[in-house]
Amino acid sequence: MTKVNFLRMGHSALVVTDLKQSIAFYRDVLGCKSIWEADSDWAQLGLGPDDISLVQKKEGKSLHPPHVGFQVATYEDLVKIHAQLKDQGVSVEGVKGHRDGTASFYFRDPSNNILEALWDDRDLGEARKKL
Repeated sequence: MTKVNFLRMGHSALVVTDLKQSIAFYRDVLGCKSIWEADSDWAQLGLGPDDISLVQKKEGKSLHPPHVGFQVATYEDLVKIHAQLKDQGVSVEGVKGHRDGTASFYFRDPSNNILEALWDDRDLGEARKKL
């Protein structure tokens, strides 16, 4: 199997207690630009080539854990990296699709930090132009 590498660190995800307030802080105070704000659970903002995902905490839980995302070029690369990590003894969850059209899987580093491998082929041209 040909080894596949990650393209870049795609995003950092933070769990927030008030999504609207957090979006305003990252946008108005830190200068981030909106990339995706389609629902009340999750938002993606960018600053240059870097992204931050804000995940709303509800009833003591969040849809996604705090994590760092690593991006791949293609869905096929996502599947290959999943197999590579598994072959190396890394604890990996299954590959799954998301409501925004992306696909990913979570895995853990040796210190039990949560990481995400992410494939994202959304056309974010207009959103990225604002960054």
